[in-house]
Amino acid sequence: MRNAMLPVVTVIGDQAAALLNGAVVAETIFGFPGVGKLMIDAILQRDFNVVLAAIMVMALAIIGPSWLDAGHRSRTCAAAMPRPSNGSAGG
Repeated sequence: MRNAMLPVVTVIGDQAAALLNGAVVAETIFGFPGVGKLMIDAILQRDFNVVLAAIMVMALAIIGPSWLDAGHRSRTCAAAMPRPSNGSAGG
């Protein structure tokens, strides 16, 4: 089961980024309130502090799952492929 989780967590991390990018488009087109619409409105009004804050929030929302995915991947790979200790070839 542990080896099967590696691709699942990787896909979830990639889909989280795509979901956020799609949310910006949907909020802009349909006028839903959210970070994406806030960012587009701030760009049009040249409110650079709000633009920077919105970009930071979106970047952290995308980088966070990527870091979790990388951490999970390194632990899973380490558990799935144990290394021989003290230089022995295992035989």
